[in-house]
Amino acid sequence: MEQTLPLRQKVLWPDLSLAQLMLPEDSNGIHLGAFIPQQREHVAVISLFIEPLPIDNKSHHCLDNVSPASNDADLQIQPGVMVRFRKFACEPDYQGYGIGTRLLRYALSIARDELHGSILWCDARVTAVDWYTRRGMSVTGRSFYKGPVEYVA
Repeated sequence: MEQTLPLRQKVLWPDLSLAQLMLPEDSNGIHLGAFIPQQREHVAVISLFIEPLPIDNKSHHCLDNVSPASNDADLQIQPGVMVRFRKFACEPDYQGYGIGTRLLRYALSIARDELHGSILWCDARVTAVDWYTRRGMSVTGRSFYKGPVEYVA
């Protein structure tokens, strides 16, 4: 988990300290990374957690990008638990090469095969919605803010 923190910080929250980026549930997650040969550090990271969808119409945290809706048969998630992915980041110099897409597909396979997930969901930054939509995910709720960053649910 600690190995994911520098990239989380660089890409997602550069104004926060590494300690501030740690999640209380990090010790219960599955943390995945992508590497480039000859690189010692991750170029993409994602973390998975067994976590139910927060359905609370009184707050800004409603249903978040729900996605079992991929056209790829090998990515369909079987009935079971709900899995949330968080802290998904790709080094800016390596974006656009399919690394993030492959890491997300791998995370989907872990969610399906190892965690027996039925729904994979996340909070998505508004700036990333098109990227997720092109990969079969959909927005199912309203927007909200985490600090200055707008997310959609």
